[in-house]
Amino acid sequence: MRDNLSKIRIMADYGDAYAWDQEGVNIGLSYNFENLPEIEAIEDEFIRWSGDFWKAEDNDPNFPWEEFHKRGVALTARLNEAIPKHVNIEICYQRPYEDPNGKLQSEKIFFRTIQEG
Repeated sequence: MRDNLSKIRIMADYGDAYAWDQEGVNIGLSYNFENLPEIEAIEDEFIRWSGDFWKAEDNDPNFPWEEFHKRGVALTARLNEAIPKHVNIEICYQRPYEDPNGKLQSEKIFFRTIQEG
């Protein structure tokens, strides 16, 4: 893992962007976890998942938001399991801003938080 990474927030955005660091910068998961080959497979699935998002038309009333959300949460859970437990990093999932089902834009699902001390 790269030394300065302390947070991964999963949230789909346009252009296959889906993973963000503590500064809100789009990151590559396999770049940051190059010694964990399972991360590359998960990253490929995230790319397909986020591709479904950006290929949809804006404000498409038929876009399957709940299914999309469930897939994102499941992939984030897999990412959490693939990163060793001793790695002190926050991992969370957030619905995209475009999701009309999101009650609060700040609503997040946390899989892991930074352990102090």
